[in-house]
Amino acid sequence: MTTSASIAASMTQNPNSFELRLTGPEGLLFRRVWDVLQSPWIESEPLAIRAETPFAVAIRRPNDQRGPARLRLGDESIESVPAAAGGFETDYRTWLRDELGESRLILERRGARGQEVLFELPLIVEPRQEVADDYRAMIAEVSAVHEGLARDVAGRSQFRAGIGSGEVGLLDPQIELIRLDAFYRRLETAIALIAEQPSVTLDRAWRLARYRGGDRVDASATATIARDPGVSVDRSGRLTSLGKIRVRLPVLSDDLPEHRHIAEGIRRLANRAKDLARHCEQAADEIAAEQYRWSSAVARRFEGERESAADSSRTSLPDRLGLPRAEALGRRSEDARKLADEFLALVRGHRFLAEAGPPRTPFGPTPAFLGRTAYREVFSILVEAKRFSGVLVDGDDVRVSYQGMAKLYEYWCFLRVLRRLRERLGAATGGEGFTQIGEVLRTDLKPGVTLIFKAPGGFEVAATYEPEFHPKREAAARRDRFAASLTTTPIRPDIVVEVRKNARDRASKMLVLDAKSTEDFHTRKLRDITDYARQIHDPHDGCQPVRQVFLLHRGREKRLQLNVPERFLDCRPDLSILGAFPCVPSAKDRHSDLLNDILDRFLAAFAGLPAS
Repeated sequence: MTTSASIAASMTQNPNSFELRLTGPEGLLFRRVWDVLQSPWIESEPLAIRAETPFAVAIRRPNDQRGPARLRLGDESIESVPAAAGGFETDYRTWLRDELGESRLILERRGARGQEVLFELPLIVEPRQEVADDYRAMIAEVSAVHEGLARDVAGRSQFRAGIGSGEVGLLDPQIELIRLDAFYRRLETAIALIAEQPSVTLDRAWRLARYRGGDRVDASATATIARDPGVSVDRSGRLTSLGKIRVRLPVLSDDLPEHRHIAEGIRRLANRAKDLARHCEQAADEIAAEQYRWSSAVARRFEGERESAADSSRTSLPDRLGLPRAEALGRRSEDARKLADEFLALVRGHRFLAEAGPPRTPFGPTPAFLGRTAYREVFSILVEAKRFSGVLVDGDDVRVSYQGMAKLYEYWCFLRVLRRLRERLGAATGGEGFTQIGEVLRTDLKPGVTLIFKAPGGFEVAATYEPEFHPKREAAARRDRFAASLTTTPIRPDIVVEVRKNARDRASKMLVLDAKSTEDFHTRKLRDITDYARQIHDPHDGCQPVRQVFLLHRGREKRLQLNVPERFLDCRPDLSILGAFPCVPSAKDRHSDLLNDILDRFLAAFAGLPAS
């Protein structure tokens, strides 16, 4: 950092205002002047910039607004500003080389209530090829892990009635539409054959009719006879003419259990198509908003430049990576709703289906289903549809929810932890991470979500994504088990794995994983990690549950680094371990064993699990 008269001389001299400038290879990239009374100044329009573009940030402060301050890029502090500095400038370098999607440049100062934001500039970053490769790898693996977690969720009894008994699959709207359309075409042909001569059964129905010998009547027959004007008697009170009464007569009926199952199966297929339409509409709205932000910002940034068809670096990342376009999802939504209407019209168009009530018998092979060719075909279609009527998992929503590389990397690391815990301990038994749109599950693993795994010996292992530990006074008011010291604001580690007896256990042990999406890793970054091991404590007895803290990064050429490398292999529970290791999405086969080994050793030390 430089603090010299040259910076102040080159910037607008207004003693009552702030000024911030970004300077790149071609000159000024951005400039903003704002008055003290306008702080905090939040830019509404994002700045589009390529990750490989080097730049420097220069800031001038009014004399009466000096004090300790810092400049942040995303979640990383890139410059600390001395209290006496009026003008300062960062180094000229590629600050965004590890970024993708959204980031933010934030100027903040230390106030009475912690850090106060003075200025915030949203950034949309066009990534380097290596970062884009990591992005692709993370998206593919996130979708696979989501599917595995959904299998666990679908296997729980509380979901079985809602999603059917079919398999869990990853949602592809186009394939699902093709499958539903094939079901409709086959059903349309088979039911048309059934409609020519539907099966019937002999039944009895209550009707108003003249009584004949042998007819069955109900208990109200006498009252009906007394009220009927068609009844006549002679002078002695004998019946000479009997009117109409309720009698139960034999009739032919097409209300067969098979017809009820056919109608119910077709309605379920219609509901499936409606669920697909609703999901596509919601996804289209999210993606349209995301693409608009990207395309408008990129267009403003590179306006006037000549873009060749072969230069993909000028297009937005969602387009380059082939994310579903909002227009295509809109068309699929229309097709799904049209198909749902066709399924329902198939039921309404035939009386023996339209008048059929809900099934009252189990679905299965019956003489009627197996005795005629058309019924056999419908039965086979319903069996096949039931096999594919299980839950569908949407893996695309993570691309919108975690567009920024840093957040996506944190989320990906959390899912890798869940995958390893599932491999060692089986399916999660508690904690929900999904929302359900009909028969489509969408991931909802947001900050604070905990998934619980049962371990031998009466232990449970809880994995939490971005939990919050509040200062002591707030933690007491919230009745939290643990509090944070030496802070006035909550601290939030990225991932916490906890071994405990139950949810109120105060003697639990924790492993903290902090994910930093950076390839340029240096040991000094360990000094930037919050001191979780000393700050998180039990406010009643002062016990500190965090036993191990690791920083995860994307440094491809780095190795595992530890504060006590010679003792780590012993899996001793009395050690307090601090370390860092690479976890690279596009090279996961090479680095996945490191994360697995860290988790296995933690479980061996505190849950008594044998080493894998």
